[in-house]
Amino acid sequence: MPEFSLIVAHDKNNLIGNKGSLPWKLPEDLRHFKQTTMGKPLLMGRKTFESIGSKPLPGRPCYVLSKKLSAGRPLKNRLANKENAFTVFESETEAISYFNTSDYDEVVIVGGAETYKLFLPHCNRLIISLVYGEFTGDTYFPDYSNLLNTSFKLSSSTSYNDFQVLEYKRIS
Repeated sequence: MPEFSLIVAHDKNNLIGNKGSLPWKLPEDLRHFKQTTMGKPLLMGRKTFESIGSKPLPGRPCYVLSKKLSAGRPLKNRLANKENAFTVFESETEAISYFNTSDYDEVVIVGGAETYKLFLPHCNRLIISLVYGEFTGDTYFPDYSNLLNTSFKLSSSTSYNDFQVLEYKRIS
């Protein structure tokens, strides 16, 4: 059974998006995201998948949670080109069942807001890029402040110029 991890960048108000894009331009955080997720399977919602061009990120198996994408089509390998193949799950339960029988050690939840909300209770690790400043947008990460120090404990913190990476691990 794999560990579920969650990676997100948000500002002090938990803002994560604006009209399908990130509200900030932080190349250093994108490098951190790539380094942290490379080689690991990514689970995302349909809107996040569409925001990255409707194709998997290189070097990472892609899984999409969506009823809309899966309607009337086989669930695996939607594209003929293997490099662009992705798998769609219609429900949280279907995704968890699949991953629990997989050989993966870790699955990384990468967004968006609804997928974060569904999988936050299943996650053992939270990797939060806290972006300095306030931004304008329309999509928010669910409030998790009540989980800190009760369900999750800070395990590491790394500061950058425009953000801070906070890693939390579930308290056993």
